[in-house]
Amino acid sequence: MKHSEEQFKYPGTRDAMDGNTAVIMCERESTDGAGAYPITPSTQMGEYWAEAVAAGHINVSGRPLIFIEPEGEHAAAAVTAGLSMTGLRAVNLTSAGHAIDVLSMLETKTRGNLTDDERRLLEGALYE
Repeated sequence: MKHSEEQFKYPGTRDAMDGNTAVIMCERESTDGAGAYPITPSTQMGEYWAEAVAAGHINVSGRPLIFIEPEGEHAAAAVTAGLSMTGLRAVNLTSAGHAIDVLSMLETKTRGNLTDDERRLLEGALYE
């Protein structure tokens, strides 16, 4: 019996890795900047991002990565928001879940009370 192997257009490379590594491998390609306050277990993501920055990694948009390590989680959230407001795609590697929850709460609490520009800014932060 002859064994035939399937051929895939984009076969990739098999590799075993943890979730933090997988996140960084994707984010470093699609994101321009990151803010991270080193806390466990996401500290590893900030370290991997910093390594990519130090190595001069260029993302799919042709831009070098930006990394800012502020002195707290709230500052990391502010860094990410600031990068996003300048038009860059940014990721908060340590407190993104909390930031999304706060923005979602603001969307609910301010519904019907925002200007069109404020509403678009909030929606852009949440859904783009």
